[in-house]
Amino acid sequence: MTRVNKPSNKMVTPILAPPTLERCAMPKAGIARALTKGKLAARFHQDERGSTAIMFALLITPVMFLTGMAVDFSRMVTVKTRMQTAIDAASLAGVRAQQASGAGATTYQTTASTYYAAITQSLPYVVTTKLNTPTVATTTNKYSWTAETWVRTPFLSVAQMLANGPSEAGAPASCAGSKWKCQKVVTAASVLATSGGNNNGYSIETSFMLDITGSMSGQKLTDLKTAANNAIDILVWSDQSVQTSRVAISPFAEDVRMPTVLAYETATGRTAVNATKQVYGYNFGAKASNLCVSERQGADRYLDTAPSASSRPVAAWDYIANNGVSSANCGVPLANAVQPLTSDKIVLHNLVNGLQTAGATAGHIGTAWAWYMLSPNFNTLWATANQAKPYDTNYNINTKVGDPTKVKLKKIAVLMTDGDYNTAYTSQGILTSYFGESAANDTATNQANALCTNMKAKGIEVYTVGFQVSAAAQTMLTNCATDASHFYNATTGDSLNMAFKDIALKISQIRISG
Repeated sequence: MTRVNKPSNKMVTPILAPPTLERCAMPKAGIARALTKGKLAARFHQDERGSTAIMFALLITPVMFLTGMAVDFSRMVTVKTRMQTAIDAASLAGVRAQQASGAGATTYQTTASTYYAAITQSLPYVVTTKLNTPTVATTTNKYSWTAETWVRTPFLSVAQMLANGPSEAGAPASCAGSKWKCQKVVTAASVLATSGGNNNGYSIETSFMLDITGSMSGQKLTDLKTAANNAIDILVWSDQSVQTSRVAISPFAEDVRMPTVLAYETATGRTAVNATKQVYGYNFGAKASNLCVSERQGADRYLDTAPSASSRPVAAWDYIANNGVSSANCGVPLANAVQPLTSDKIVLHNLVNGLQTAGATAGHIGTAWAWYMLSPNFNTLWATANQAKPYDTNYNINTKVGDPTKVKLKKIAVLMTDGDYNTAYTSQGILTSYFGESAANDTATNQANALCTNMKAKGIEVYTVGFQVSAAAQTMLTNCATDASHFYNATTGDSLNMAFKDIALKISQIRISG
């Protein structure tokens, strides 16, 4: 019989496997959280993101303050530079006015103050500016000026929050309350008015071309007389013992009048005779009233070589001269003949005050004779006292060739007109507009340009002044001048006067010292 083992009723405790490491470890999600917390602390310690913004926030205020200070100081430097230019010009104008008038001590201060105010008006950043009364050293004839200018400094005014202080004595009302609102800029100039020429070591010869055509009648001629007289007073000094200063004047209309029979005959090669003849309804005669010249013709028509049989200025209405009569009745009045170089201010003033208007605008002929007055090659036309000195070839202001410190004589042409050059001549000295004939040379404008080019090549400094002229005339005058800064566009009588004064003061420089 087979024995069957009965199951035991006894509880059997199962034998469990020993715990493993995996069972004891923290769940994966918890480990991740723990590790994350540790790394976050480390990253926070090492993370530099956002530090630039913090530094920028800390530095922006001083950076802006320093930038603002730089802007304000730049303003002050700009103002000081402009003020120095202004006080130098005003000082020169004041002393020159004193010399020209010989008046009392108030003359130079009044003139200097007026000049200073005109230059400094409407300057940016400036609250107020004034030219102080000068001191004068009578033993050395030295005039010393100072100018005080208050400059607005809005950025510097921020400093009052850090270290405020009272405004400086004398500050204008808008600058009061803080020393940072405005800053005072002081400029100084000393002018040494030398004797024996009152110039900067060189003599001068200046030739004025003055437009007396019909369009200059009335107030315009009055304005021209004022401007020219003021320029003469500045340019011609009383003491000619060391450096000399002489002025020539060439009034022009449709032609130019010679002052003497000798000048007319030498220039044109025609004999001035007394005769009476009627041609085309005109009566010709009385040689003293018929001494006008037109364009120069021949190979040297745009040069200053001495007049010769092959190339010379043609007598106005020269075909009449061929018939034993001087030229036709001149377009320029009898009292307005050219005046060669002289230092006699009375003679010069009398000529200017007697100017009359007549005729058309042959500006190229006026340009030519302004040059001829300065040319030693035309000296045979004038008396010895009126003859031009030789060209000083040490320096050419137009080409900048040579040594300017060695110049002993400067020659200057000042060409003034109020209109377009519209008058040319035939080979017989007849206006092309009379009979519709062709011009012997080029247009009046082109002839003037050629003359100016050759004049500048000789070292003559050329200033041009347009008085209420067209755009085309402005272009021509600018090209004719030594450079653009030598052209003046005057639109009123006052600006014409200022232009002539400015030119005269630039030509006749007084020495600026220390």
